[in-house]
Order: sequence, then C-alpha cells, then structure tokens
Amino acid sequence: MRENEASDSRKSIDSEMEGNILSSENTMYGNLTKAAMPRYYSNYEEEKETDVKRKRDLNHIEVSVSEPMKQGEGMQAYISYRINITTDRPQFSQRSFSVLRRYSDFVWLHGTLSTSYTGVVIPPLPEKLLVGRFSPEFVESRRRALQLFLHRCCMHPEIQHDDQLIVFLEVSEERLQQYKLEYANRSGKQSKFGQFAAAAVAGSSTATSLFQWFDETVNTISTTVIGAGASAVSGKPTMEKTAADVEIEEMMAYMDGLEPIIAGLYKHAHGLTKRAREIADGLFEFGVSFTQLGKSEENESLQEGLYYIGECADQLSLLAAEHAEKEAIHFEEPISDYIRLVAAAKTALHKRNEVRNGYINAVIDLEYKTQISEKLVNQKSGGSEKFQLAKNDVVKAQQRVDDAKLEYDIVTERVLREVKRFKEQKSVDFKRIVLDYIHLQIAYSQRVEKEWDQVVPKIANIQVPSAQMNAEQENVSKITVEVDELDFSGRKKDASIAENGAADVIL
Repeated sequence: MRENEASDSRKSIDSEMEGNILSSENTMYGNLTKAAMPRYYSNYEEEKETDVKRKRDLNHIEVSVSEPMKQGEGMQAYISYRINITTDRPQFSQRSFSVLRRYSDFVWLHGTLSTSYTGVVIPPLPEKLLVGRFSPEFVESRRRALQLFLHRCCMHPEIQHDDQLIVFLEVSEERLQQYKLEYANRSGKQSKFGQFAAAAVAGSSTATSLFQWFDETVNTISTTVIGAGASAVSGKPTMEKTAADVEIEEMMAYMDGLEPIIAGLYKHAHGLTKRAREIADGLFEFGVSFTQLGKSEENESLQEGLYYIGECADQLSLLAAEHAEKEAIHFEEPISDYIRLVAAAKTALHKRNEVRNGYINAVIDLEYKTQISEKLVNQKSGGSEKFQLAKNDVVKAQQRVDDAKLEYDIVTERVLREVKRFKEQKSVDFKRIVLDYIHLQIAYSQRVEKEWDQVVPKIANIQVPSAQMNAEQENVSKITVEVDELDFSGRKKDASIAENGAADVIL
C-alpha cells in the first residue's frame, strides 16, 4: 500500500515538473500600458506587439520524453524513450508528432552538436550507468535528464536550427540509423579516422576512447609546437594576450572556482535526501513498534491511543518518503545537473583555446613559409620552379591564416556570449531551486504538524484508573519540581561561570 501511494506521488511530481520545465514566457513591455503611450506611438507598438507574438508563436515548441520501455534481451537490451513534439516552427514538416529514441541516439546528437558548434555550451547528457541501468529509479531519472537536454537544445538560439537536431526529432527510427551512417561516411571523407566514426555510431566505446585520446594528443602537440615554433621562427611571442583572452581566463578561473562549490553542495544535498529516506524508514519502524506496544496493553483506552500513534507514524513515514522524493527531484537533481553544466561550460572554453592555438600555428606556418620564399628571392632564384612552389605555399598558408582568424573571432565571440548566458541562466535556476526547496520544507512541516495535531485529542482522551492517575500526577509534579530546581541551579552555575569568564577577560 505504501509503495503504491509513493509511486502515485512520484507520478504527480513528474507531471508537475514537466509542466514547469516546458513553460517559458517573456514579457516585452512590463507594466507599460497602451494608455500611457502617445497616440501616434500606440499603433506602431500594437503592430510591434502583434509581430512579436507572431514570431513567438512560430517559435513555439513543446518537447517531452515519456514511456521508457525495455527493448531486447541480455547484452543487447536497452531502454527506448518516446519523444513527443508539438511545434509551430517552420523547419518541421509536421505540427505534432512522436518518435522513439534510445540513449545512444542522444549520444550521437550530442557528439554532432559538439563538432558543429565549437565554443557553445552544449547541454549535457546524463551519465552512463553500467550496474542497475534498468532499475525504475534510474530509468525515470534519465528520462527527466534527457527531456531537459532536448528542451535546452530546442531553446538555444543557435542549436535550435541545427539540421541534425531536426532530423533527430522528426525522422523514423530506421531513417535515423541510416542517416547516422551517412553522416559518419561524410565525416570520414574529411578525416583519415573515418573508419572509427562508423564504429562510434554503432556504439563502440573503443572508438570513442580513441577519438578522445587523439584529440588530447593533437592538443598537446599543438601547444608544444606553439612554444617551440614561435621562438624558432621569430624569436618572440607570436600573439600577445587580447582583452578577450584576459576575459576568457577570468571566466575559466570562475568556472574552476565554481565547480568544487557545486560539487560540495551536491554532496550535502545528496546527504539530506539520503537522511530523509532513512527518516521515512525509521518512522515506519517506529509506528510498527507503537502498534505492537498497543496490542500488549490490557487497557483498551491506552491500547487505542498507542494504536493512533502507530497509525500517525506510518502516515508520517509516507509523507517523509514523498518529501525525500521531491527533494531528490527538485533539489538534488538540479544541482547534479549543474555539475555537468559547469563541465560543459569549461569544455567550451577549452575548445576556444584549441581554436586559438590553431590560429597561432597557422601564423607560425605562414611566417616559416614566408622566410623560405624570401630566402629564395635573396638567392636570386625568383624564376625557378622551387620559388614558384614556395610562393604558392605562402598563398595557401595565408589563406589558412585568414580562415583560422575568422574561426577564432567567431568562436571567441560565441564563447563570451555563451558564458554570459550561462551566468544569467544560473541566477534564474538557483533562485528557482532555492525557492522550491524552501517551499518544500514549509509544506512538509505543515503536513507533519497537521498529522500530529490530529493525534493530540485522541491521546488526551485516554482513560486511566483514578488511583494510577493520582500516582502519575504526583510523579509528574515531583519531576517538574526537580527539573525547575535543576534549571535554577543550572542558571546559577552558568551565571557564575559567565562572571568568572568576564573577570578573566578584564584581567
């Protein structure tokens, strides 16, 4: 019975959360009324309001992830999720539709977005779990995280227009698998490591690890070449720090400081949730003990009173379990999500530094090829085939510098904008997280108080024999006097200690 009630409670919590996550409305004019506007200005503002509303309607999209279902058996088993979309956006061919996706499909989408949008804080995915990945709690937690991932993607000013995102949301399961292979082949033609891309699409962890190792190796070599090449070619630093470089360094320092704080907050939030679940179990056992105690009593009135306490404790156990579940969803999970989000922001900053390193390498390469060309000119080899090849190399190197500079400028501007957006959204999110937590505690305390209030008159009505009652009253009076005397002597002792302490301070 308690499990069914707790399950129903979790379902209602999830539905409330879905409604909160997918609602986003912005007001344009605040409290400014049309009556306060000049007459000649009103028509323009009305047209502007209509245009804004029309654009908002065209930008409308609702995404939900539901109906997790286990597919397959044994090692090939996985969980599929139904994605439901309702939208007025013109890039979609349908207004309302649904598709089935598995976790590896989300991983593919995340990877393509990371490749296509260097410098963007790509919304994070929930982590993989090797043990217990089919447990109802984990599946439900992942469902919520995947829904949040898609919501962030669809609301992002750049990502929402991405072709891969549209394909992911709209095409059938069979067409998506075919598209993923085509995408891997296209990517493979641009890279000598294309054969590993196809393996990654199939979910190969080896290929993913190899890609990660290759990226890290290239970045390490690139950084080394920058330091050695700059001194070898020109003998001085190739690029001085710009204002954007300084700002990005400050952002990285901010993220490095924020990460352990969020991690510590999550640790304590997890501890609170764990303790709340333990309290729920403790209250249940507490109620069972009182019920058993009541059964052992001969006094029917006392037996009934103890039974009421046991019943109340059992109800409080359900409330505590429900409260722990709400804390996990509305407090622990959002903080855990922000650990991943901070990591995504740091990745965006690191990617920008990689682009900067690539630009510096291109500049070094241009300087080197220019020196070779000038050397051939000084050797009076201006008409030779060797000089023409060197000259062509300079032209190509210059084009690479121009392309790298353009990418560097775009990514720098993008990452500055993204981190600013991250900070603004963090303020909004943590305000909501803290308020939700406070309201949860208030509501829980009120419900607990209400449960105990209902028991008080029932306990007060317990009938006991008069002789026993007189003896009990005498004992209560005696205990009260002893407590009062103890309290008085304790206050005298505390006052004496305080006076001695004050005297010591004065001395």
